[in-house]
Amino acid sequence: MGYTKDQEFEADRGGTELEVDAGYSPYGAVSLFEELEQLHKEYVIHAGTPQQELAEVSVQALMGYFRSHPLASERLDAVNRLIEQRRWQDRKAQKPFHVEYFASDTAEPK
Repeated sequence: MGYTKDQEFEADRGGTELEVDAGYSPYGAVSLFEELEQLHKEYVIHAGTPQQELAEVSVQALMGYFRSHPLASERLDAVNRLIEQRRWQDRKAQKPFHVEYFASDTAEPK
């Protein structure tokens, strides 16, 4: 909360650039925003059962909380424009996300 939509778009842009600099495909961001857009369509626009209506109320409450966030469709459009501007269209090969960490019982790594 407290961030503008422009700041959210800037965070998306910066995150996607870091993703590409780290060797990941920018299409991971595309997949994320496509999934968010699909969830939005399923639970906000087309509630057909009481359970979906309850989910819709919950999502609408969260949307109010995150009102500074652009719609997923807007974020998807923005990341697709970034891919085109940076000419990253050929970077489609997606590698699995990998997290590494170091655990030690001492303050200094050996």
